[in-house]
Amino acid sequence: MKNEMQQYDYLIAGSGLAGLYAAFVASKYGSVAVVTKNKVSDSNTYYAQGGIASVTDNEDTPEFHSNDTITAGRGLCNPVAVDTLVNECPLRIKELIEDGMNFDMSGGVLALGLEGGHRRRRVLHAGGDITGRRISEFMTGQILSNPKITLFENHQALEIILDGKGDGGRCLGLKVWNFDTGRVENFYAGSTIMALGGASAIYSRTTNPQSSIGDGVALCYNAGCQIADMEFIQFHPTTLYSPDNKSYLISEAVRGEGAHLLNHNGERFMVNIHPLAELAPRDVVAQAIEREIKRDPHNRPYVYLSLKHLNSEKIRRRFPHIFQKCEDLGIDMRDKVPVAPAAHYMVGGVKSDIDGKTSITGLYVCGELASTGIMGANRLASNSLAECIVFGYRAVMSAKEHQASNLFTQESLDRYVGSAAEPQYYLDSAKQDEYFRIREQISLIMTRYAGIVREREGLESALAELEQIRESLFAGDCGREFYSSISENLIIVATLIVSGALYREESRGGHFRSDYPKENIFNLYHTIQQKGKMNGSLSANWYASVKRPMPNNRKEITPKKQNNRIMTHNSLIDKIIDLAIEEDVASGDITTNSIILEKTKATAVFKMKADGVVSGISIIKRVFEHLDKNVIWRPFVKDGDSVNKEDVIVEIEGSYRCLLTSERIALNILQRMSGIATLTAQFVKEIEGTDAKILDTRKTAPGLRVLDKMAVAAGGGKNHRMGLYDMVLIKDNHIKIAGGIKNAVSQVRENINMGMKIEVETSNLDEVREAVECGADIIMLDNMDNDTMKRAIEIIAGRAESEASGNMTLDRVKEVAMLGVNYISVGALTHSISALDISMNVTVIPDN
Repeated sequence: MKNEMQQYDYLIAGSGLAGLYAAFVASKYGSVAVVTKNKVSDSNTYYAQGGIASVTDNEDTPEFHSNDTITAGRGLCNPVAVDTLVNECPLRIKELIEDGMNFDMSGGVLALGLEGGHRRRRVLHAGGDITGRRISEFMTGQILSNPKITLFENHQALEIILDGKGDGGRCLGLKVWNFDTGRVENFYAGSTIMALGGASAIYSRTTNPQSSIGDGVALCYNAGCQIADMEFIQFHPTTLYSPDNKSYLISEAVRGEGAHLLNHNGERFMVNIHPLAELAPRDVVAQAIEREIKRDPHNRPYVYLSLKHLNSEKIRRRFPHIFQKCEDLGIDMRDKVPVAPAAHYMVGGVKSDIDGKTSITGLYVCGELASTGIMGANRLASNSLAECIVFGYRAVMSAKEHQASNLFTQESLDRYVGSAAEPQYYLDSAKQDEYFRIREQISLIMTRYAGIVREREGLESALAELEQIRESLFAGDCGREFYSSISENLIIVATLIVSGALYREESRGGHFRSDYPKENIFNLYHTIQQKGKMNGSLSANWYASVKRPMPNNRKEITPKKQNNRIMTHNSLIDKIIDLAIEEDVASGDITTNSIILEKTKATAVFKMKADGVVSGISIIKRVFEHLDKNVIWRPFVKDGDSVNKEDVIVEIEGSYRCLLTSERIALNILQRMSGIATLTAQFVKEIEGTDAKILDTRKTAPGLRVLDKMAVAAGGGKNHRMGLYDMVLIKDNHIKIAGGIKNAVSQVRENINMGMKIEVETSNLDEVREAVECGADIIMLDNMDNDTMKRAIEIIAGRAESEASGNMTLDRVKEVAMLGVNYISVGALTHSISALDISMNVTVIPDN
């Protein structure tokens, strides 16, 4: 028997913002079907009180937004994905406004809110505390009025249709259960975009609608997709407490307006936990509330959110719907509100690149379902709606190219449709009660063992109990029965979360282990799980190709993980400064501390002793602030500025002890970085008038690479790869062991994150031809003379970028640039430099 079938250019599963926005964009390029298992309004987006984080103010920058996102992500953000989000979201917002979306205004400009983890006001709202509803209603209006889009409500995706199995499979569409007819329909499409949201309703206390139980994760897992970082579940710190577990979210923006968190003694407990107090990242606040709840001798499962010190009329206007909800429950929001954490957001999800591509051709993911690496270990408030529009757009643009390349062929569809009769899904209404019983069991297991606080024994118990439920479910012959299938999906999602939590033996972001309460700063990795394969932690190109066992029952022992380090630039800089202070200061500056009184203040002046380009100003500020957070900082130049001998570049006022103790560390950094910047600027000046760019290399001082590369950028150069993890460079030894360039490129492509560029080192023209033929993105012309290099560029003919390398001097670099290369790498920038002479003079401030 054959299922009924429908065919479209684009098939979108899900009716949250990611799905609706993707459908709206896709309609410009073809026919679109949107399937959603309930009504279009039943989504996380619709219930979102927070807004959309986007840089729209002149006092804000994408870099600030990026820094806040990466800080919240606790070392696991993919910086490429974060940069994409913060730079492209303002454009998507502008387009939404042009299409007719109305965001809240104040004084003729966009009204910007402040939420947890943000250091600038950048959160846009619509209708105050109903942003999700407003944007959902706007996008739904766009969908319903568009003749190219067909909306199928009450249609639940059950299975991804594949032409072929495993990693080589191609997605043809979805098997969808039609609740109105009680039948399965096959939806076929050139591109299928999954936007089915998260899984937080798998917990007892949740802010999510009951439909958010991880359907998309289970479907993609069953199809063979890789699932990443499922252990990271964000618990919203402040949901309105009620004994029946029906959580109502109290928006982050309430704390942004100044509300205080109080324990039952009336104490503000966050001020001693984090510098941002109530506006700390959500994982920090949720864990702090959980601790306060457990400390309460009367076992009251909530704390208070106090607003009595705020302007009551402003609170009523700013949060009208929250105010009304509290009033309906007999709670005066102008005083204090009982709050407790609840499962809110699935940080992990289906592994994809920044264009939404999964490992299955023709299958894309976006929104909360996707794991691009934006969120790291913990989502920054209001980044989720931003993610929906930025990566929903990118998924469609990538799918459009997929359509144009004709990878989806009528032949493959005909082959599938013409195959043997399909096994049929059916619904046995007698199994409905069993489904709800299983769902209740799983929600209790997850809340008890895999909630805010976890530990090995509890997680192992959770896996054992989930396995018992699975065995009970399949004790009878249920085949493709509807309720049995969606029950199995629940078990899959719960097992993925628990297995990831058991594997990760540390506490980080949305994952806290009481038996491993600290972050492991020497072992940054992502957990990867894939059906039929034993995957574990991530290698250094952000997503893992290294495979090792993932625990799936209580008898298995978690393997020892590799020491793979991935750190953000800020984290690396902090480590460099900490190490510099440790080796130079250790337990204290015994000479300075013996002679100078602690209260003595002084002024330090940094003066140039030679002409050059300055670099390291922001770094030495952090050096002084490590020892005295109250230093007064007066810079007169910024990194990259050209300076002359005798110029004063910065003045610092603060503790005399701090200034003297930090002097040598600060000068060592500033002089080295300025020397690198000065030499780089000389090379850049030499090639003015050409299209070439000066690149640095990995020939840096051990442990100082991030500073050396910052200095190159200050001098006008470009940074090549930071390390072995963020770009592929196939060199002669790789080529030898692989048996040629073609084999090496092929092997790398099978294992790296999609979209990562591949560079190949060549030393002769035959290798250049082979590198071009196998599609290398960049071809390094290593140690070639100028004539050979010119012929190599002619062979490349614009089909790849070119990089000249080897024996690059100031005397030669202009000649090489004139040959037409794209890049010239210069190792001497960072390994053969002279420090730029800079002095620091200290003057005591008289004690009044």
